[in-house]
This record gives sequence, C-alpha cells and structure tokens, in this order.
Amino acid sequence: MKNRKLKVRLGYYDLPATTERARSATYISNPKVPFILLKGYWLERANFLIDTPLDVCVQENRLIITVADANGIRDRPA
Repeated sequence: MKNRKLKVRLGYYDLPATTERARSATYISNPKVPFILLKGYWLERANFLIDTPLDVCVQENRLIITVADANGIRDRPA
C-alpha cells in the first residue's frame, strides 16, 4: 500500500442554536478548529471498513489510527 499525503484543514465547531444566541445583537461565530478528512477506497483496502471502531493514539506530531478489537483493545501488528 502506498503512503498518502493529507493536509490539516480549517473547520468549525457547530454551536447549538439557542434562543438567547439568536436574540443576541452581536454575532458569535463558530470556533475554528483543525480537521483531517480521511475518505477513499484505500481505507477499505487497508481493512478500515464502514462502522469499524477505531483507536487513535495521539503523540506530538503523530497520530496512529488502528482498528479496535471487540474488547476495545487495538489490534497490534504481528
């Protein structure tokens, strides 16, 4: 399988619409947030099937995404 090049993109958190917010004279924009979109048949070929639970290990400058097993423990490569 080949490596993929992705980019961290700009997204926004969705804030719930409240009557107080709707009546507010000043507009409050949704907070900006970085996001990464992973989409493609290559995910299926890598065994990341639709509705598969995942674990994400977060480290500085690194995300490790693995398929979780039925007990919530991620599968480890053999």
